[in-house]
Amino acid sequence: MDEIRVKLVNIKPMDDTQITKPTDCIDFMKRMIGDMSSEFFSVIYLNNANEPMNFHMVAKGGWKAALVDPKEVFTAALLQESPKIMLFHNHPSGHPDPSENDLATTEKLMKGAHDLELQVLDHIIVTKDDYFSFAAHDCLEFDDEEFTTLIKGRLADEMKITTVGGIKKAVNKNRGPRL
Repeated sequence: MDEIRVKLVNIKPMDDTQITKPTDCIDFMKRMIGDMSSEFFSVIYLNNANEPMNFHMVAKGGWKAALVDPKEVFTAALLQESPKIMLFHNHPSGHPDPSENDLATTEKLMKGAHDLELQVLDHIIVTKDDYFSFAAHDCLEFDDEEFTTLIKGRLADEMKITTVGGIKKAVNKNRGPRL
């Protein structure tokens, strides 16, 4: 019987931006995939101190969706012993609001991460000029209060969060309402 080996290979970075905290990841991913004409789904892997270790472009789709295989997302995390991940994808339309498919994909990945004892810190949809954070909008449940405080603080700087008819809405100070 043959023996197989799986190896994690680091590739030279496409961008030499120094990333030292999770909120830096948003700016990095906006530059990397925010203005792409197709959907890309990426993952940034973090250590226990919430320091980004590296990222992986998991899927490339068409102009409306990217098919995400959870095995692709979690294999790299397990190989490098990364306990925390941040999920990112872009919306070529320029509108960061999550679709039904985005919500279903996020739920599926959250369940898989829970089963593997990995923590999903956030799922962020980026465009060239904007983003939507599932964590900042209380669409994820996890125990990392430090990260929640960081991301909500950044969102508070950019948005005014209001409640309309029992639904939380964030109003961009410069661009009007969004989910």
